[in-house]
Amino acid sequence: MIGLVSIQRVVVLVAVFYSIVVAVIVSFLGSGNDVFEHILWSLKAAFLLNLFILILAHFVWRKLWKGFPILNKILFPDLNGNWSMQIHWSYEGNSGTVNARAVIKQTLFNMSMSVSSNGSDSDTLLVVPKKELESSGVQLYYVYRVIPKHKDGKSDSAYNGTSILRIKSKNFDRLEGNYYTDKSTKGYYTLIRE
Repeated sequence: MIGLVSIQRVVVLVAVFYSIVVAVIVSFLGSGNDVFEHILWSLKAAFLLNLFILILAHFVWRKLWKGFPILNKILFPDLNGNWSMQIHWSYEGNSGTVNARAVIKQTLFNMSMSVSSNGSDSDTLLVVPKKELESSGVQLYYVYRVIPKHKDGKSDSAYNGTSILRIKSKNFDRLEGNYYTDKSTKGYYTLIRE
């Protein structure tokens, strides 16, 4: 259920609600100040908390991960960066391999992956990072849209695909997994961090 709403927005709403409740309680306990003055003070505090969360989420978290590499294992690894990608595909009895380049962008609250090859580009529709509690394995549930480049007079239309990518190294520099598309293609991805 919490996945339906951005965790950042939940934290902001809880902080604002908490600060207003505290302001009202302090006012009723008789500090002699106006309720609205306390609410204004609490909203300022909530704004500062939001600013802190924004800075942490977009600028500081990667420095924390670099300073404390154990966070890659405890929470979730930093997968930001450029990745060399091999796409092993199978379609209507034919198969082959295509080289591509992937770019993973990750913040503390969001993640996306874009892929580019000679024949197509793809963009993220949804990425859900998952860490298995029992095995500490890390996975990415990845749903994407492929847009063919229409080279050589081909007029393929866009199609959607899905993949479960697993981290296959202790250094978090290799992802692998099967994929399937609604065009009836299937295959295997291998990504290696550049």
